[in-house]
Amino acid sequence: MRRTIRTAVGVVAGVLVLATAASASPPSTVAFVKRATESYEPRTTIVPATTDSPQTPSADELQDLGTLAESRGMSLDEAVAKWGWRGAFGQVASDLSYAYPGSYSEAASQDGLARISFKGDAPADVATRMAAARLPVPVHIRDRMGWSEPDIVEAMQRVFYAIPDELVRGLSGDPGADRGEIRVTAGPADGLTMEEARLRLRAAATSPGPLRDAIDRVPPPVSLVIEVVSRENAPIVVLE
Repeated sequence: MRRTIRTAVGVVAGVLVLATAASASPPSTVAFVKRATESYEPRTTIVPATTDSPQTPSADELQDLGTLAESRGMSLDEAVAKWGWRGAFGQVASDLSYAYPGSYSEAASQDGLARISFKGDAPADVATRMAAARLPVPVHIRDRMGWSEPDIVEAMQRVFYAIPDELVRGLSGDPGADRGEIRVTAGPADGLTMEEARLRLRAAATSPGPLRDAIDRVPPPVSLVIEVVSRENAPIVVLE
């Protein structure tokens, strides 16, 4: 069976772009929950916005901004002023993710705010690099999160591929690196109701076997939710 792992819902230069309005979720029933067994106290350092920030989006970014401007009923200049900084932020965040792969947790941007997070103490040059980007929005540097992006993505993949094929029709996964919550969504296999799939997934998750082993390897600060949705709302199954 082919499966989809979702690592972002909208990306600008490799950085998750948060939606400004929440979308409705399909009805679901929870099959299994693993709660975090360790808690961390993240701290936040803020790099102030730069008032004279230059806006120089690339040609590709300008095209995307033009489409966004049209959909929002605004001019391209207004869109550049509002969102044109995201490419510059995304580039710095991407560089930092490659420079510190074992420490980097996630980065995201939304209207008026940028954020980058790290597993332990933020590397010493993060604030300097963000200040050098001269962004027109404050950058929140969160550290001491307790997990890196590889930690949480690899944990999700282990769970994802340990779920028995005979129980599910489609699977999607969201590592939730911004909040430390892995969420795996499944549609019931043909011939199974949502409740039957839920009960069998719960049994697989709590009995000795590959799925139980994968769950046990989820990092202690990270929680896990496995849920079942109806066939009509089952995840689109795409091999990546």
